[in-house]
Amino acid sequence: MGDSPSSPTQDDIAVRNPNEALVALSETVQRAWAAQYNGPGNSVDEGYAIAVDSSGNVFVTGASVGANAYTEDYATIKYNAAG
Repeated sequence: MGDSPSSPTQDDIAVRNPNEALVALSETVQRAWAAQYNGPGNSVDEGYAIAVDSSGNVFVTGASVGANAYTEDYATIKYNAAG
């Protein structure tokens, strides 16, 4: 696989209500793509685990504040190799 996921920088996430962010880097450490997830509660979303399959799809799982601000839901997002 040519792309390796990386931790987001502060420039890649919203500071007030941080969302799950993913930045893929090329083999030459250039940004290949970036994606951000803002869940239904428009609040804090956090990624806890990441996996990449043999096709280059990236899976991020974690928690997302739901539409009811007092509940936290599970969230799993799939990104294809292009983001």
